[in-house]
Order: sequence, then structure tokens, then C-alpha cells
Amino acid sequence: MEPKLLKFFDNEINAQEIKVKLNEAAIECVLQNELKTSINVMSGSAEEGVALYVDKKDYPESKKILDSYEQELEEKLKWCPECDSDDVTITTELVKYKPRWLFIFCIAVFVICIILSICIEGWIFIPGLLPVIGLIVMIVGYDKKVYHCNKCGNDF
Repeated sequence: MEPKLLKFFDNEINAQEIKVKLNEAAIECVLQNELKTSINVMSGSAEEGVALYVDKKDYPESKKILDSYEQELEEKLKWCPECDSDDVTITTELVKYKPRWLFIFCIAVFVICIILSICIEGWIFIPGLLPVIGLIVMIVGYDKKVYHCNKCGNDF
């Protein structure tokens, strides 16, 4: 078996559930850090998590099983915090930031980093990319999942 990391889980329960699903599909898998994660949760610190490894040749099929499990889990766990109803629909909403001061600040930081990188032989250029990423997020936006309760109309 040539192991390949499939995923880190923050708790042992989800890791065990996906391990059972993989074993049902005749995919050999191994969990690591189970005890360590349980101890870390009790002490209040969560370092890495439970690592789930599969054979490299089974990785694509394992990834499909993991994705379907996560989608099923996400749909099953959502309930309205206001009325405790499980009649919830999931939609995505495009979020864009439009504060003008943040846009000017990102451009100013980027220009300063470029000037410093020219003066100090390029060591500031990498941090100068962070404002560019901020600008891209501001202009393009990102998708945010919004849950809507069909019973009381609450969005969360």
C-alpha cells in the first residue's frame, strides 16, 4: 500500500464514519492521530486532527466518496437556530466589498512594496502580492453559502 493523505478531520467521529464508508466500498484506509486528537480536544487544543490515508491507486474513488459524504452531512446538519426547523434551503450569494478607503489602501501598500522592492533588491515583493489578492477579492467577490428557513424566513 502506497499511502496518500485523503483528509484531516477535526474529530474522530467523522473520520470513523468515512472510514466505514470506504471499507464498505472495499477501499483500504488507515487513520492516524486518533488518540492524540481526543486528548487535544479534552485539553482545549486542537493541533492537527485525525489523518485519513488511502492507497494511492484508490485516491480518486475515495475522493468521490468523501465529497458525497461531506455534501450529505452538510445537507443533513442544517437547522434553523430561531425555530429549530429542519426545512432549510441552501443558496449561494455573491459577496463583494466596496469600501473605497480599503481599495485606496490596498493600492497604496502595493505601490509602496514595489518601490521598496526596487530599492532593496526584491525582498518586499512577495508581501506586496497580498494587497493584490485583496483587490481581486474586492473586485470579483466570493460565494457565500446562505441558509434560509422556509418555516420562519430566517437567513443565517
